Amino acid sequence: MRKIYLFFVIIFLLFSCKQENIIINHTSSEYEYLIASGNRIIKYKTDGSFENLINELPDEVNVIKYFRGNYYVLFKELQLIYVINEKKFDVVAKIDFFDDMLPIDICFPNATDAYIYSKESKYISIVDLTTFSLSNYKIPVSSIPISITGIGNQVYVCCKENNTINVIDTRVNEVVDTINTISNPVYISVDRDGEFVYVICQGNDVGLSAIQKISVTTREISSPLYISNSNDIIIYSIALSKKNIYIASDKYILRVPLLNMKSESIVLNRGVNRIKYDSILDEFYFIAKTDNINTLYRYNASTNKTIAKYNIVMDINDIIK
Repeated sequence: MRKIYLFFVIIFLLFSCKQENIIINHTSSEYEYLIASGNRIIKYKTDGSFENLINELPDEVNVIKYFRGNYYVLFKELQLIYVINEKKFDVVAKIDFFDDMLPIDICFPNATDAYIYSKESKYISIVDLTTFSLSNYKIPVSSIPISITGIGNQVYVCCKENNTINVIDTRVNEVVDTINTISNPVYISVDRDGEFVYVICQGNDVGLSAIQKISVTTREISSPLYISNSNDIIIYSIALSKKNIYIASDKYILRVPLLNMKSESIVLNRGVNRIKYDSILDEFYFIAKTDNINTLYRYNASTNKTIAKYNIVMDINDIIK
């Protein structure tokens, strides 16, 4: 009888430990976001509280990217990139761009270099991440870039004007391949495993938006998947989870499975200009604006359900977790 009683006690304790572990994993730090609002950077918590981290940046922020312990801040008019340490939140470097080059976006294909495209420029700039110095060498591409991504020794540059993707080999810093797409490629992103690059093409006419994927190994491009729900929409950004590609537009968010790319569904019937993916939590987060209120959505990529919504009464230029 004692043995039976002891057996049930052990089972109860094991079950209790498992439940406790699940609770411990949900810490409050998972729900903090960094918001660029005008020339300020703010830490926002989903309990409604916020903290001003930097109040007087020299210009309005356009983009914030994170890489290996630093935030990279790109401005709307200023020809600089600020590098901000994630712990002390001080400015550790100011990368100055010359020749009237305004940096628009940045990618980090490896640990040593970052690649940047600038407004109205047919060149890709290189920044040494060990010294935060801008290289004098610039890589010419076939037309003005509109999107950029990278993985390992390859950088993919989306050139809308001539319907191509330029592939840069980071070992020689030259364009080594040009891949033709359908009309007007506008956004590009690499998947979580680094196997495929996905391109969103806007098309020449309304209703002709499509997705194509490029093999990182062979650089072969797939036939386009035309998006049936793309009538009268303007595509603003894309983000990839482990299983799906999410497309943000002025009217709604679409989800397309990466496995077969044969269909799409509407996730949210609201316009969203930027969508981001948190690989640790397997969540998407995005901002939808109504009048003067921005709503921050958290969306579970596995269950395909909205987890929570938070109203934020401030202008938001960019948000990052």
